[in-house]
Amino acid sequence: MCLDYFGTADIGRLGISGPSLPATWETGRRASLDCVGAISTNILYDAYSNPWQHAWLRALRPVARIGYSIYIYDLRRQPMDLR
Repeated sequence: MCLDYFGTADIGRLGISGPSLPATWETGRRASLDCVGAISTNILYDAYSNPWQHAWLRALRPVARIGYSIYIYDLRRQPMDLR
């Protein structure tokens, strides 16, 4: 799981861990992603950081939402169809 969480809970104690989601300009990291991404909306809409940091992710449609504050994205690599 790739995760960018805005909150005070220690999610590591819940067994949740993983790398953060890359910024828009981190094209190498974005190209190598193979995870399910979860991001707090405060971070997704860059409420407290660079307004372009997650523009690439906002252009995608989330596969799920947890409440009103966490968006889930399937960023796993798709296997190639060799038929």
